[in-house]
Amino acid sequence: MFKYLLFVLALAISWGNADAQFFNRMTMAQRQELAAAKFNLPPILGDYYYVDSEDGSNNNSGLLPDQAYASVESAYVKCDSTAYDGIVLLKANGLGTAISWQKDGITMIGVSRSASIINNSAGAGTGHYDSLATLITVSGDYNRFINISFVNSGSSAIAITAVSITGTHNTVEGCNIVGGNATLGATGAVADLLINGGDDNTIIDCVIGSDNIDRSIATVCGNIKFDGSCLRNQIIGCQTLQQTNDDDHCAIWLVDSAGIAGNQIFRDCLFTNYVASGAMQTLDFLVAGEKASVTGLIILDQCRSVGWDSLSAASWDRVPVTSTVTSTAGGKAMYD
Repeated sequence: MFKYLLFVLALAISWGNADAQFFNRMTMAQRQELAAAKFNLPPILGDYYYVDSEDGSNNNSGLLPDQAYASVESAYVKCDSTAYDGIVLLKANGLGTAISWQKDGITMIGVSRSASIINNSAGAGTGHYDSLATLITVSGDYNRFINISFVNSGSSAIAITAVSITGTHNTVEGCNIVGGNATLGATGAVADLLINGGDDNTIIDCVIGSDNIDRSIATVCGNIKFDGSCLRNQIIGCQTLQQTNDDDHCAIWLVDSAGIAGNQIFRDCLFTNYVASGAMQTLDFLVAGEKASVTGLIILDQCRSVGWDSLSAASWDRVPVTSTVTSTAGGKAMYD
């Protein structure tokens, strides 16, 4: 045993003295595996492309952290749907133009809290890209987004959304999704997450919205907006945040009677609305046009609500509720 320990010690010393030489002898595949292990990345069939907006360059290969691209767009262009590639965000990435995500089977993961996609690319003092209505539109299928902050800080009087999903079987996990995170225009509409005709998508363990900005001035506002006859989407373990006292604002927003065409399941979610006065607002957290014509169901399983009124206001009979907590004055909660 003693001889074995001496051997291991000698080997460690030799590696320590020849790190660069040892690394240079590694194949590209071995280097990629080492980088993936360092960041504890989920296994994928293809290659990971790294993005570092501070130290990266779009002239790099993107295949290693020290060869990272500078922009998400460059990494996305390299990804191959048939190879099931992935993107690793090392540092914050600003956008001046929206991302149209049309590819399938791509994984994008942030490795730290600074791994954000925001629409203010150069930081403080540069203003906002007010014309950026949607940060990212996912029309592809079977994509996965993990541990990323999507923040659309536009402040114009336009419809502002952070993430729009029109594709199917996509997963958004552990992300922060915020639309309209700035002073809003009086005629603007805000939806943090829009599911527009997308089916079988899963949103899990996400924080959706923000209560840092009073959204009362916006024409209409919803944390999660359904449009385009959606089918079978699941929102699991998520929290919605909002600050408003306007009757046209809500946590779950159905654009009209065709917003959903099948069941949408909310499981173990918390819907919150911060009211500065501490008083309860007579607001429903569901808004739908022509409620009686809606063909789908909003299923609330083990969900809770604070700062929104209970499910009453014209009692939408298409909302099955299981052990839901409803809100009372002062933001306190009361069990059914």
